[in-house]
Amino acid sequence: MASKSTKEKDADTVPKVKVVKEKTEKKSSKKTSSHKLQIRNTTMADYEDIRDIMDLVYSNLGGAWTKRQFAAQLMRFPDGQICIEDNGKVVAAAISMIVDYVKFGDKHTYWQITGKGF
Repeated sequence: MASKSTKEKDADTVPKVKVVKEKTEKKSSKKTSSHKLQIRNTTMADYEDIRDIMDLVYSNLGGAWTKRQFAAQLMRFPDGQICIEDNGKVVAAAISMIVDYVKFGDKHTYWQITGKGF
């Protein structure tokens, strides 16, 4: 039996992301937008919107982090947490973290690298 390639091994450890497409209604041929997008750092007040997004995208991993895990991430690395809001509602977010490569290297699980969110 042939061993897995590096690419296949990486695919086993990377969470699969579910893409969600929203239906939009075409109202007119005018090119006007009612969107008001703003990129900014995430705050605790954004938890509910981000929780809803994470529940959709990461349903195969158990959904969103708890509010306590979310708060821990904001506390440890606030500059790495960014969201985009549209008319006051968060519609996208990037949650990032600093990882000690010497400690974790390339062989780790999602929960090991995230510290279970803490």
